[in-house]
Amino acid sequence: MSKPDPDFGQPLETPEQERFHKRIGSRLVVGAAVGLMSGLVLGAAVGLWWFDRVSAVAASAIAGSIFGLAVGMLVAGYSALESPDPGKEPSDTERPIVDRPEATREEHDDQV
Repeated sequence: MSKPDPDFGQPLETPEQERFHKRIGSRLVVGAAVGLMSGLVLGAAVGLWWFDRVSAVAASAIAGSIFGLAVGMLVAGYSALESPDPGKEPSDTERPIVDRPEATREEHDDQV
């Protein structure tokens, strides 16, 4: 017989994680749409400027849309990040200033 799970019925994510997932989900969709459309338009414009054949213009538009999609999603992902609350910043030591004396120094007022 197995033990009952103590976490049963508890939320799987913290409120901060839920807020982040909602924020990044909507921003990725918007970033993908904006990047796709702007890449398509810019790719078609470049294709019309440099090429004479329809297939070359179409290939340029497709390449531009793929690049725009990637850049749009990258920028949208970065925009979804936020700084942690004060005092909750990640650290590799428990007491970052006390445990690293070389990172701080005494300040003295130089009086002439």
